[in-house]
Amino acid sequence: MAKSKELSHLVAHIAFVFFAGFLLALLGALLAPELKLVPTTSPMAFLLVRIFGFVALVFGTVIVFFSQKYRRHLYKKGTDKLCFDFYVGPYKYMRHPTYLGILILMIGLACILNSLPVIVVAFITLIVTHVTLIKSEDKLLAGECGEAYRAYQSKVRI
Repeated sequence: MAKSKELSHLVAHIAFVFFAGFLLALLGALLAPELKLVPTTSPMAFLLVRIFGFVALVFGTVIVFFSQKYRRHLYKKGTDKLCFDFYVGPYKYMRHPTYLGILILMIGLACILNSLPVIVVAFITLIVTHVTLIKSEDKLLAGECGEAYRAYQSKVRI
């Protein structure tokens, strides 16, 4: 139970970092509206970036939705054990699909807003999250589940 709570705390911290990054990104877009991804003088490029942003928002939302849907199926039935069948839903293809989905959402938002600060903050958020919290989550799961999680890590790299 203690490991499960520790994992829940890590996930909450990651969510907080992404939320703070999102707020900082919006603040950057408001404070520096002149920093654009593409010039607004090029209507075709502007339209293409916005369409890409919309597609990214939809795709990121789908990834987050299915990640969360399958996350509850990861734990062994009737236990609070962290060692689960790692190869379900989007977890077959990536170890942290929710975080990837949120990053894609932020990139989509940057494209829709045509804001360079949003892109910069999205990638800073990704780096901070990966270097600190996601590595801790992987370490916790590897410590709890041993070889099963290490094998999963070697097969599913993202």
